[in-house]
Amino acid sequence: MIGKVVRGKEVHGLLYYLFRESEEHVDPHLVGAFDDHELLEPPRLPDGSRDIGPLGRWMNQFIKLTPPQIRPKAIVWHLSISAAPEDRTLTDAEWRQVCADMVVRTGLAPADDPHGCRWAAVRHADNHVHLVVVLARGDGRRAHPDSDYHRVGEVCRDAEIRHGLRRTRARNRTAEPRPTRAEQEKAARHGQEEPVRVRLARTVRAAAVSAHDRDSFAAALERDGLLVRWRHSDRNPGEITGYAVAWPGDLTGDGQPVWYGGSRLGADLSLPKLARRWTPPADGDVPEGQRIVDPAARRQTVADAARAARVAAGHIHTAATDPAAAGTGEPAAHAAGDLAGAAAHLFGGGGPGVLDGAARRLVQAGAAPYGRTPHADGTADLLRGQARLLRALGRIGGQRNDAAELLLALAELAEAIARLRRAQQALDAARDAQAAGDALRQHTAALSPPRPRTAAVRASTVAAPSQDARSTLADPTPPTRPHR
Repeated sequence: MIGKVVRGKEVHGLLYYLFRESEEHVDPHLVGAFDDHELLEPPRLPDGSRDIGPLGRWMNQFIKLTPPQIRPKAIVWHLSISAAPEDRTLTDAEWRQVCADMVVRTGLAPADDPHGCRWAAVRHADNHVHLVVVLARGDGRRAHPDSDYHRVGEVCRDAEIRHGLRRTRARNRTAEPRPTRAEQEKAARHGQEEPVRVRLARTVRAAAVSAHDRDSFAAALERDGLLVRWRHSDRNPGEITGYAVAWPGDLTGDGQPVWYGGSRLGADLSLPKLARRWTPPADGDVPEGQRIVDPAARRQTVADAARAARVAAGHIHTAATDPAAAGTGEPAAHAAGDLAGAAAHLFGGGGPGVLDGAARRLVQAGAAPYGRTPHADGTADLLRGQARLLRALGRIGGQRNDAAELLLALAELAEAIARLRRAQQALDAARDAQAAGDALRQHTAALSPPRPRTAAVRASTVAAPSQDARSTLADPTPPTRPHR
C-alpha cells in the first residue's frame, strides 16, 4: 500500500474532480468523513452529476476561524492511497479504518477532538482512495501535519499487516536526497551533465574520505574548489555545529551562492555524523595534501585496496549467513561506499559515469537507517584507510590490470552486501548492491584481464577474518606501505 501527499489551495475543485465519473472514476462515493459520511454523501442532480456544494461548504467551515497570519496558503492536504493490483479488494469499512488512522496518526483530526480538521475519503476504484483534509481547526489554532510523510508510511505498513496485503519495505530515511525539478531544469539550461546537488554530494563524500578531522575536511573541500561556510552554535558562539557548501558559479537570481547544508546532500553527511567516522592518522597514512608518486607504491596501494575489499566481502558474507554474526557486517557495509567512491575518483575521473553510479548505489545499499553512522570496527577502519590512500593517488590512466583487479574486488564486496540485505529483508538495498556489483563487472569486462589471483586471495572472499582485519591483511604477505 502506497500513499502520496500533495497540497492544494481550493477544496471545491478537488471534490468536483473526485466525484466526476469517468473510465478511471467508477462509482465515486464517500467511505468516511469527519461526520456521518452517509449524510454527507453529495446528492445527484437531474443531469446525473453530483452536487458537491454542501460537502465543500462543510469542509471549509473552519477556515474563517483560522487567523490569516497562521493560515497556510496550500490549505488542502490531499492524500491518494493505493493498494497493489494483486491485493484483495478492501471493503468500504476497511478503507474507512485506514483513512481514519491517517488523520489521527498525522495529528490532523485526533480521536475525540471536536476541533480537529474536517476530512472526507472518496473511493472511485477498487484499490484506490483519496483522502481530502482542510488544514483549519475549529478552535482557530494552526493545523499542521505531524511528520506526515513518515506517518503515512507507518499507517500503510500497519494496514498491510492488518488486512493481509502485499508488504512493502518500511521507510527508514536512507534514500539519497533527490534534486528538485528546478535543480534539474537549471542544470539542463546550463548544459550540465547533472544537477549541482549531485556534484556537491560526490565531492563532499570524497573530501570526507580524505579527512581525519574537521580541519582536514575543510582543507579537502577547499582543494576541490568548493565554497565553504561554517555554522556556529547560538548558545556557544565559538562552537562549530555544521557546515554548508556551494559550487562556484552556481548562483541565485540576485547573484548569491546557492548553499547546501551537509544533511541536504545526504543523511550521513551532517558534521556530527561525519565526525563519528573520522579516526586519527594511522601508520602509513600520507600527510594531508600530499600525493603518492612512486609507480611501484601506486600499484601496491591499488592491490592493497583490492585485498581489503575481499577481506570485507568475506566478513559481510559471514554476517549474512551465520545467525550468530548477524549485525556484525553493518560497519563494513557502511564503509564500502567510501572505498567505491575513492575507486570511482581514481579510475573514473571524478565525474558522472558507470563507476560513480555504482559507488552511489553502494552508498545507498550500505546506508544505516535514519542516517546513523554504525560504530566502526577493524574491517570498516581498514576500508576507510585504504580509501584515503586511493585518494592520495589522484587519478590513474593506463593501468588497466590494476583497475580490473580492484573493480572485481569491489564487485564481490557489493554482492556480499546484497546477500546481507536480502537476509535482512531490505530488498531495495539488496537491489542497489546487486546493481552496483553488476555494473562493476560489466565495466571490468571492457578492461584487460586482471592478473591471476592466488588461492589464498580467493579463499578470503568466503571466510571472515578471525581477528582484526588489519592483521588478516598482514598474513601471510604484508602489503608494503607507499613511499612518500
